Amino acid sequence: SNASTLGAGGNGGSVSVSSTGALSVAGAISATGGNGVGADQAGGNGAAVSLTATGGNVTVLAITSSGGNAGASGVAAGGDAGAITLDAGGAAPTITLGGSLTAQGGNSIGGATSGAGALIAVKDNTLLNAATITLSSRGGTTGVAGTGGNIELGGTVDSNSSARALVLTAGTGDVSVAGAIGNSSALTGVTVTANDISVANIGGAAAGVTGATALTATSAGADAGEISFTGTTYNANAQTYVATAGNTLKVNAGATTTFTSTADVITFGNTANANGGALLLADGSNLQVNTAGTSTTNGAINAFAGIRGHSAETVSLNAGISTISVGQIGSSDEVASASLSASTTTLRGDISTADTVANQVSITGAVTLAGNVTIDTRRTTNQGAITITGATSGAGTGLSLAGGAISTGAITTTGASNGNGGAVSITGSSTVTTGAITTTGGTATTGNAGRNAGAVSITGVGLTLGAISASGSAGVGTSQAGGSGAAISLTSTAGITQTGAITASGGAGSSTAGAGGNAGSITVSNATSGAVSLGALTASTGNAVG
Repeated sequence: SNASTLGAGGNGGSVSVSSTGALSVAGAISATGGNGVGADQAGGNGAAVSLTATGGNVTVLAITSSGGNAGASGVAAGGDAGAITLDAGGAAPTITLGGSLTAQGGNSIGGATSGAGALIAVKDNTLLNAATITLSSRGGTTGVAGTGGNIELGGTVDSNSSARALVLTAGTGDVSVAGAIGNSSALTGVTVTANDISVANIGGAAAGVTGATALTATSAGADAGEISFTGTTYNANAQTYVATAGNTLKVNAGATTTFTSTADVITFGNTANANGGALLLADGSNLQVNTAGTSTTNGAINAFAGIRGHSAETVSLNAGISTISVGQIGSSDEVASASLSASTTTLRGDISTADTVANQVSITGAVTLAGNVTIDTRRTTNQGAITITGATSGAGTGLSLAGGAISTGAITTTGASNGNGGAVSITGSSTVTTGAITTTGGTATTGNAGRNAGAVSITGVGLTLGAISASGSAGVGTSQAGGSGAAISLTSTAGITQTGAITASGGAGSSTAGAGGNAGSITVSNATSGAVSLGALTASTGNAVG
């Protein structure tokens, strides 16, 4: 109990109830530690609460076993919480929660250590019977923060007929959910915050959460926060999974794992940087993410830090008419294939596939290059196809494609303002087909020389190409030189068909003694078989002005 005038908080008393049949508690249970009163007075410890029904279900309301807070002044510690354990029995053991479970550490004063949170273990299938059920095992938050206790849900979690939301807060503790969430009766929302989080399936044929699902794993000292997906189905609406930097979003089922939303956003990690974790696919854990929804409403897919594999897993992201933002996909033999479908896919890293028969990269829709990007499916034994159906654009960013048969839409890597154009390199061991390619220098602002174009190199067994422009931009201002054109190289062993002009000219100099930019070069080579058909070729120096 609490001290009345001056003194440390008293410790709570333990509560232990067991039954050979069903067990129902109609009122709240409290085994909390008392608060310290006065200067330098510590909070008391909470005590353990254990409810066990060996032959039936367990039904409870709110349970609290938190530690007490320290007094209002001086230096004193907070009290530790007691553990909460609920265990049902019988043929289909079920635990119904009509209130929240709280086992938090008490707060300290004066920089002392706060109390530790304690374990909350709900060992069987769980039904939620209140609008929002919160399980909190965090430590106290003042002074030296207290450690969190773990939260363990040993079975499925469902709503009990009406709309229910679940909040799990473990601080530096871990959270594990062993069964499906919302498979039989959907929840309205799920929010989890802990050090490490392990969650089995969400939903099934229908969405398991009708509102937002948000899992956040944070570091606990040297223990980096991770999220482990141990199931194969994550069917909800808006979903956000954020961990710490590194390969910390772990898809561990060992079988194809599918994340699905009904036209809502699914985000892995942070949307603005790579610090929220990359997806790591365990052996056999092929990844499918689908936010396509309806023909008119789709959700975006965000995986800023990228997707890594283990042993030639497959990656499929389908955002329909919405967008994809993704970092590096694969390295060495990690990923067998990548299929991305969206109105626009922003590539923030390279894509590399394994030396396997099915290796390929397919991107449906437009592509935006956030930086220099290499897509590489060219391996010792297998040369995978690369297909990009839409236009690719990047402000002065380079694009390198290396594989078997390669087919792309238009490619534009014109430099940004005062920036050089990005280089384009395409190397195919089979046919290469492209739209128009533009790598011109970016527009110079007043008082600046023109910018240089990026080089273009295309090699394949039969080339079918659009227009190619790799010219420098004009200088702007007094005595500003034009930018240089770049080298254009086309090499084939089975003919070249190219329509439209090929231009590698220097940019014009500005007024008053501005030198023209140097021309680039155009080299065309075809060997073995096939004819060469080209448009107009221009590789002129820029006009000098003086």
